[in-house]
Amino acid sequence: MRKYAKVIYIASIISVLFLLAMFCFHEKADEFVLSDKEAYHVLDDYVYVSYDDASSPTGITQEYHWKLADIPKRNCAVAFYIVHQGIEIYIDDKLVYSITPGEKNIFSKGVGCKLVKAYVYPEDEGKEIRILVHPLYKTSIQNKLTIYFGNYDALKRDVVMRDMPIIIIGISCLIIGLILTIFYIINCKKPEINSGIFHMGIFAIFTGLWKLTDIWTSTLIINHSLLLSAMSLISLPIMVLSYIFFLRDQFDETRHKLWNITGIACGSITLLITILQFTGIADLKQSLILSHCMVAFVCIFSLSLIIRELHNKVSSPKIKLTFVCCILCLTGSFLDICMYYYTHHSSNAILGMLAFLFYIISMGFISFHETLYLVKRGKDAKRYEQLALHDELTGLYSRVFYSQYVEKHKLRKDKCYVIMFDINNLKQCNDTRGHAYGDMLLCDSAHLIEQAFLPDGRCVRLGGDEFCVLLRYSDEDEIKNYLSEFEQLINSFNKKHPDRFSVQIAYGYSCYDEDTDSDLNDTLSRADKKMYDMKRNMKKGKTPA
Repeated sequence: MRKYAKVIYIASIISVLFLLAMFCFHEKADEFVLSDKEAYHVLDDYVYVSYDDASSPTGITQEYHWKLADIPKRNCAVAFYIVHQGIEIYIDDKLVYSITPGEKNIFSKGVGCKLVKAYVYPEDEGKEIRILVHPLYKTSIQNKLTIYFGNYDALKRDVVMRDMPIIIIGISCLIIGLILTIFYIINCKKPEINSGIFHMGIFAIFTGLWKLTDIWTSTLIINHSLLLSAMSLISLPIMVLSYIFFLRDQFDETRHKLWNITGIACGSITLLITILQFTGIADLKQSLILSHCMVAFVCIFSLSLIIRELHNKVSSPKIKLTFVCCILCLTGSFLDICMYYYTHHSSNAILGMLAFLFYIISMGFISFHETLYLVKRGKDAKRYEQLALHDELTGLYSRVFYSQYVEKHKLRKDKCYVIMFDINNLKQCNDTRGHAYGDMLLCDSAHLIEQAFLPDGRCVRLGGDEFCVLLRYSDEDEIKNYLSEFEQLINSFNKKHPDRFSVQIAYGYSCYDEDTDSDLNDTLSRADKKMYDMKRNMKKGKTPA
């Protein structure tokens, strides 16, 4: 029955996914909309001129102008995407929009990247519109505007749909990165948790931020173009730095000098980029070449060391996957950087993102799998350690614990008392009532020892019917009080349980003496001798002194 239920469960999930896929890619509603013109279109009938301008940051001003015509009655705008360009828009001689670097800015000379819009109205028809562009960097001079004219809501919808693949990839990277980072923070104190999970999480987070803040859609949501641009530009060196430390933790040679040298070099470049920004020598946009050099160097360096690992016949699945993903990331990043220098913006760079997402998912899965395996091994090891340190029958500490405790706490200096115990008549109990009653007698005796000496004493079963208690920082009067209470507990127990085998325990104690004892074993031997003296007296019918 359980097998059939499992089959039906899996079949139900597959059928639902198939149905959703059909609705997504095949099923649709036929819709007819009567429209006499496009919602918006790309302008190409403008006049473009470029001239020298001493007031412009780069000494050049670019101008686009044309006559406004066929203006829709509502929600009509002139829109275009700028990449670090100052803008002024005039309708006739009236300034309707401008964006320039803030006068009070301390660290930044730019305006970021932004989808600019200026609304126009039917009463503006026939007027001349002029767009003045002041490139803020030499690299921005070649960026010609693509000007959209028409319904702004339709343009926004198409922008979001065009950016949707990058949005999905970026959000996926963010979610995976947050899961990995939170998982590491929660479990970081566990020795089996590899810090590579944290580095991969940071890498994934900044990979997502890198692209999500570098698309047109982000400027529609967050009206702070400088922040978005800075976040996109600074994410790249942080990604590279996190990637280096992640890879360092994946190889057996985690202390290899080359990894540390590379990490220090990349970290130094990242610090240099921020220092250049803070001092105003060069802002993030002007320092982008340093980030691109870091990416190229790290890809080549990573590949060389991975090839070295493969050459040394280290062929673990993680190394092989790292090699494949490095090839993909190197190829994607190289093509994206070429696209950037060709188009002078990186909003279309998606190949590297796909490779990064594949890498993050693959390595995140492997790291999780390894971590969970190590956690399981750690739990098993801890359970085995607990079993080794505790006596299975009585629950008291074992002889292994006694040895470790004595060594760890250097008890010779602590005025330590050792009390030895021996259960009387255990063999008689086993012979007359059976071993089950003998085990019960041992457990009853252990429980009474715990009652009398916890929490100050460490109660240990040394083996068979022999027990001991270690007491630190005590004196003889305290020991006598403990033993007096112990005698009362035994008498009380025997009266309450007349059906059980009577508990009789011989004991002897001794304090560590620096003059006679070379170690605590000598102290234990002296206590043991006293315990046997008491045992002989008890057999002769003498009460404890």
